[in-house]
Amino acid sequence: MSKAKLPTPHKLQSVGISRDDFETWWHFVKIYCQQNTDYTQFFPGGKFQAWTAETRDATRGITVVPNQAAPDPLAAAMAATEETTKTRLLLSSLLTTIAAFCPEGTFKPVLSESTSILWIHDRIAKVCKIQTTGRHLPKILNIKWEAEKDTPDAFFLKVKSAFQDSLMPAGTIYHGARLQAPETLGPLTESIIVIKWLEAIHPALPNYIMENRGDLFTDQAPNFCDIQPELCNIMDSLVAKVQETEYAASRISSQTQFGASRGTSPDPDIRFVRTNRYQPAQSRKANQNTQRFGNQAKPKLSCDYCYTTGKEEKVWSTHTAQNCFSLFPEKRKPRVRMITIPVHTDENDDFSLEDAMDSLTDNYQNMSVIMDHTLEPQ
Repeated sequence: MSKAKLPTPHKLQSVGISRDDFETWWHFVKIYCQQNTDYTQFFPGGKFQAWTAETRDATRGITVVPNQAAPDPLAAAMAATEETTKTRLLLSSLLTTIAAFCPEGTFKPVLSESTSILWIHDRIAKVCKIQTTGRHLPKILNIKWEAEKDTPDAFFLKVKSAFQDSLMPAGTIYHGARLQAPETLGPLTESIIVIKWLEAIHPALPNYIMENRGDLFTDQAPNFCDIQPELCNIMDSLVAKVQETEYAASRISSQTQFGASRGTSPDPDIRFVRTNRYQPAQSRKANQNTQRFGNQAKPKLSCDYCYTTGKEEKVWSTHTAQNCFSLFPEKRKPRVRMITIPVHTDENDDFSLEDAMDSLTDNYQNMSVIMDHTLEPQ
């Protein structure tokens, strides 16, 4: 029966290592070492899961106690001594193996100062600046989403993993007492993680889902943590809806400010907005134009309405609000082209309007067709 061969862990660098990189490396180191079943006694839950630092005791405090119930005490003592020697060598071999994959400069500390597998994990994490204590929780809360690097679901797993790494182990002091068991995630904590994940993608997402997507919450899925997989499936549409809502709100706000700046109510029929007679549009745009055009020539005219509604500069810089055809379409007048056509007459003949019209028609039909260009709409 063949066995899957695990890859040999690489030597970890101490700079530029993310939390996920570190945990992946540590997982491979543990699995690699645990292939030797003799090493399992030094991992959490094993008989020798903790030992004394070699700097304090050359034997690392490893001693196998003889079996007191053995019929031959001498033989039991000899077996215990032999087992003690073997266990000490196994621990030294395990620490050497782990230290060989640790960052440069940590080999000796792992061999001589370590007191448990957990001690090695925390010490190397500190060397790589991978913080897991409650003090550094704000770093997790400020985590940013990079859409070009992670999908929403992959980003959620990173956020959740970061919170899980901050869970306190058994024995941690909590309100003056030691935890009897390791801290675990509950529905409330995991829902908060989901909310922080949503905020990192778009700050308005949690409130939008709460106010507009109540259909996602059911008796079987009452919490944010329960609907997280579904949120991943519809994330694109959710973000699009939030952005659409924000755009609509910004348009309303823009129109409100446009009316308020002229002392009028924010009436949807913005056509009736009047320009402040004491401060022409040109002077109100002076500072904006200075920033927009720098040392270049500034436009002499400016229409606040066309500028606010997002029309191009070539439109809003050609007229004022008083002459804006968008605000006052009745001011738009048809363009008239005057055409002079000579009419042949005789001084001795009486002028006849009918003859003049006939002559005009004949001459016009002999001319090239004249195309009348209308004004370009604003």
